[in-house]
Amino acid sequence: MPANRTYRIRAFIVIAIMLAGTIAVAEVPKTFTYQGRLTDGSGTPVTNGNYSIVFRMYTVETGGSAFWASDRMTVSVVDGLFSVKLGPFPTSVFSEDSSRWLGITVGGDDEISPRTQLQAVPYAFYADEAGMSRPIMWSGGCSSHGQVTGFTRYCTDVEDFNTADGYLTVMENGTFTVETAGFYRINAWSLNLSSMSASVSVRKNGANIHESSFNTQDDWITLSADVTWYFDVGDVLDVWYYSNSGDYNYYSYDGSCCYSRLQVTYVGP
Repeated sequence: MPANRTYRIRAFIVIAIMLAGTIAVAEVPKTFTYQGRLTDGSGTPVTNGNYSIVFRMYTVETGGSAFWASDRMTVSVVDGLFSVKLGPFPTSVFSEDSSRWLGITVGGDDEISPRTQLQAVPYAFYADEAGMSRPIMWSGGCSSHGQVTGFTRYCTDVEDFNTADGYLTVMENGTFTVETAGFYRINAWSLNLSSMSASVSVRKNGANIHESSFNTQDDWITLSADVTWYFDVGDVLDVWYYSNSGDYNYYSYDGSCCYSRLQVTYVGP
């Protein structure tokens, strides 16, 4: 690969890996996946192949010194497209009052200009650990025990903490309509008895964004989901459970027998 060649980069997606599945807070990896398109100076995708690339993190858009740098990575590029995992990073890298820029250097060329500003998603690292003191927008459960076979939406008729005004419209039928766009963390769990299978799903506008499935042997299990996702104004989120021979213990947190829980937290824009 020749040196002193001008490259351009177009960032497509920056996805915090924590968004891909159910991960306990203590287990959240401080890494994220960066996807982009590498072109030459005229905007034509580079030739397919492996490219030697270094990624650096800065606190300023131009100039300055990098406070983090990757090892030199061999990155496969096809039709200009590539995907790499960067990190790990300390939690403090993505604090809520900071801006971060990613610099990319291909081979012996100069660093690509301009740098890529990292947007909201990696800041979920901060919100999930350092920012756990953020207020819960809505928290509660259901007031009655449920025995349902098949799919049933989790009810929201019990509230024990609610500062959702301006963020969410909460309906007793279990739907949340978003009033303020941004990332929301949906954390749900409930006891379930099933002879064969059960699952919990988090949905956005009726489509699954997360599902956890379980095989059971006539035993109680705890169905749980913990997912952070972006919602626009007017989007609807809800949580559904499934059992092939259902017995759901739907109670608020202080229920006399068992309990279930659904918490919705605003993470940030």
